[in-house]
Amino acid sequence: MGRLESLGGRWHNRGRGRAGQGLLGGVEAGANGRMARIPQSALTRFRQSQPVIVIGMHRSGTSLMARLLNDSGLHMGRRLSVNAESVFFRRVNERIFRRAGAGWSTILPLLEVVGRPEFVEAQADGIRADLFDGGKIGGYCTASFRNALCAGQTPPWGWKDPRATVTFPIWRRVFPNARFVHVIRNGIDVAISLHRRARGQKWWKRLLRIQHYSAPMHDFTNCFHLWEECVSWALEHRPMIPAEQYREVRYEDLLAEPERALTNVLGFAGLTVGRETVRTACRQVNRGRLDNSALVAAYEDAIGALPESPLLTQLGYAKDYYGRT
Repeated sequence: MGRLESLGGRWHNRGRGRAGQGLLGGVEAGANGRMARIPQSALTRFRQSQPVIVIGMHRSGTSLMARLLNDSGLHMGRRLSVNAESVFFRRVNERIFRRAGAGWSTILPLLEVVGRPEFVEAQADGIRADLFDGGKIGGYCTASFRNALCAGQTPPWGWKDPRATVTFPIWRRVFPNARFVHVIRNGIDVAISLHRRARGQKWWKRLLRIQHYSAPMHDFTNCFHLWEECVSWALEHRPMIPAEQYREVRYEDLLAEPERALTNVLGFAGLTVGRETVRTACRQVNRGRLDNSALVAAYEDAIGALPESPLLTQLGYAKDYYGRT
């Protein structure tokens, strides 16, 4: 691909759609007030394109990766949440979770069915019908991105949603050429981040049970086990994705050498981006987050024997943070 034109989405503090939009979002209205539709020929090309889907357990660095890609010119959606999630595709994943009786922090009901071909195909059929036959994919596109599609181009695009870490078999059926960037972080650091977010939520957010509220996440061990469930399932089913369409990135590497890590991901995605663009995008990276020792010390009693987790060992995180390996 040639150099990228910036087609990035707008950042929003709320993840809710506009009034009157359906579950998958509405299509932007044209100048005459009517809904502008993308031609079927463009939708066919779009379906066969190579979206870059950023996956990974919540609090693993997927937001940072999505922002870096967005700032490097990858179209990540018309409306992005404060966590850099495509509101459009997040809603689709939330619908899949609800149909399985699961939630973002209670994924076991979904894991029980997402490996069943009949469930995967039923969800994929519904998504294809909505996105392509119903034309609702327009709710994802900025005006410039949609205009490019209508002009016969398919600009590089993608989205980020941690929920896709366990729904990727469905998205493989919808977009068979999709490329997946899996961001992995030390599970104890993830658990600390999840627990701190849950404990730090405003009282009214807890009362209203809005988006990220989850009572189980007030227990530190539950936070760690959620990381284990999500990441172990994703790694076990990774062979479902062709090797050339899958790339793992360690969050710690992204913090330590952001320009190198981002350049590698952009190359994997088939994007040509100038060095200065990469350097500018990486200025937002806070390398200080590599040192989590202060928080780890505060959680020493809660951490206990968790570093002995087989998954931590498998991923090379087999240490207990207290000077022993």
